[in-house]
Amino acid sequence: MSELLKSKKNFTRIDFLNTVKKISEAKNNIALAQANHKMDVYELLTDEQKDKWLKFGDRMHHRMKLMKHRMMDPGMMHPDEDE
Repeated sequence: MSELLKSKKNFTRIDFLNTVKKISEAKNNIALAQANHKMDVYELLTDEQKDKWLKFGDRMHHRMKLMKHRMMDPGMMHPDEDE
């Protein structure tokens, strides 16, 4: 939640939804900028480099998925928790 809303004791549904919309728009803009950057790089690659790029991307996607799964595991202890 936005710091602005946290500072208010009372806020309306409209305040909250507008804040969520602004955050969503910002995230969307970031995602589009990342996609455009990736395509800018991809379009400069040779066919051989594109093959390597795609294979590397598949491996990274798989690793990130595993990391996310491990982080979401409720049995794993978080570093800031005491034993």
